[in-house]
Amino acid sequence: MSRNLKQEKDHLSNSIKSQGFNMHAVRHSEAQERYVELIAEGKSDRKARQVVSNELGHGRIYVTKVYLGK
Repeated sequence: MSRNLKQEKDHLSNSIKSQGFNMHAVRHSEAQERYVELIAEGKSDRKARQVVSNELGHGRIYVTKVYLGK
C-alpha cells in the first residue's frame, strides 16, 4: 500500500521524533551544512543564502537568518 505525501511526511517526522530530534532541528542542521558546502565551493554569502532559501522552499533570502543566523 503506498502512502501519500502527507502520510510520508508524518511517518518521517515520527521516525525523527523517536530518535530524539524534531523536523525543524533537522531542517536547521541541513540548511547550515548546505550553506557551508556552498561557501566552500566559492559562492558568495548572498548567493549561498539564496540557494539555501530556495532549497528550503522559501525563495526569500531573509528567511535564512532564522536558519543560519547573521
